[in-house]
This record gives sequence, structure tokens and C-alpha cells, in this order.
Amino acid sequence: MLEDESHSEFSSPAVIPTQDGLVHITHRYRREKIKHVLRSISDGKWPK
Repeated sequence: MLEDESHSEFSSPAVIPTQDGLVHITHRYRREKIKHVLRSISDGKWPK
């Protein structure tokens, strides 16, 4: 989930699926922090 804030800046997105059925999703937030989210797609379905 993206941060809720007006005038937010998000950059450098990446979506990296791995062989173990996980998807690593990252982006840079306001040039200060890196957000990392880990999702499972082991059932073969893309997360909503």
C-alpha cells in the first residue's frame, strides 16, 4: 500500500518474482526511504 500523503513522490519501482513463489515489490519514497513489500503467488495467481 502506498503512503497516504499529499504531494508524495514515488520513484524507482521494481517488481521481482522469485522461484520460490514470492514477489518482491519496492519503490523509493520521497527520496528518503525505500519501501519493500513481499507477496506470495504460490497458488499461481497474481495478488490483487
